[in-house]
Amino acid sequence: MKHKMQLNLKPLFSKLNKTNNLLFKTIFTNPRTYMFVFIFSVILSAICSWFWNTYSYYVVLPPILINFLSVSVFTSSFYLGTYLLEWRKKNFLKRIKLINLNEYNVIFVIFLLNLILSTTSILLNIALYNLYALIPIFGFKMALLSNIRPFIWALYFLGIILFTFFLTVLYVFLATALPSRNLSFAILAIVTLFFITFSDVIIQPTITNHNWFFIIIGYLCPGKYFIWFNMLITSYQFIDPLGISQIIQDYNTVSYITFTSLWQPLLGMIVFSGLFGYLAKHFFNWGMKGK
Repeated sequence: MKHKMQLNLKPLFSKLNKTNNLLFKTIFTNPRTYMFVFIFSVILSAICSWFWNTYSYYVVLPPILINFLSVSVFTSSFYLGTYLLEWRKKNFLKRIKLINLNEYNVIFVIFLLNLILSTTSILLNIALYNLYALIPIFGFKMALLSNIRPFIWALYFLGIILFTFFLTVLYVFLATALPSRNLSFAILAIVTLFFITFSDVIIQPTITNHNWFFIIIGYLCPGKYFIWFNMLITSYQFIDPLGISQIIQDYNTVSYITFTSLWQPLLGMIVFSGLFGYLAKHFFNWGMKGK
């Protein structure tokens, strides 16, 4: 039985490997990948770090800094979403379908691609932070990441894996469900801007927590659940309740905080991932009728 199962899986692994090699080669031999996913993310991360450290009354603490360094997850997912539109328009996905792969197979390969791009970019942002933190213009006087222990980093990257999976299935759904390329691109751009604005990834949550508009709209932004999950981890709040002071710096004077325990954003993460995982599979279109 075990031998028969291995024989059945072998052709699938062979097809996935061919598809994986093809898509990876297509992505990583394109200079746009390095310009948009890596260079643009580094610039955006550095601007956020400099701006909030220079002009905000509230200091930049580790969970907030890690948010700035994690913006690559959004840029990588958006970039792959636009690539999916190109592949549909040029019937590239239809040619992949000819080797008898289903929607789940393609989504899995795109997830691996997104995970490699986003985690590599985040690691690059972290490495470069340690360099530009030495430049006086950024004003960082302390090693903000020095108190993040290895097990916290492990939990953080687990959160990044979950976030990358969610963004993958979401952007696959947005890029393949509609027949119009222009409409799909517009929705991809709007959703990306919405996520970046309302997920607390580039705006300090101490500030958004004082604005009921941001609070209410934030609950409708799936990205916020994943960002807060990682902030609650990197602030040690799930171990020490006072860790919330690294996220909401005036927590002892406010009457409302978006999330107060780890299970709250985790529940939202599970619901949104399951929902868009289902939608991505059932509304997946291999080609595009309207150009």
